Amino acid sequence: MYDWRPHAPAQQTVAIRAPQAWLQVTRGSARVNGLEQTAGDGLAPCTEPHLQVEVDAAAELLLIELP
Repeated sequence: MYDWRPHAPAQQTVAIRAPQAWLQVTRGSARVNGLEQTAGDGLAPCTEPHLQVEVDAAAELLLIELP
């Protein structure tokens, strides 16, 4: 599990190493591969080896890699 809490707006490419993963937006908002996500939203990017993530300064995301 990875916790991401930027202190300023940020953009990052995230590599997913597990065959299955869950990305949860717990605070703020994010754009993941062009899709707008807000607090409470989650997605299972199981076919994407990399995610392009843009977040606002108040965002907090959890990336959970599943076995």
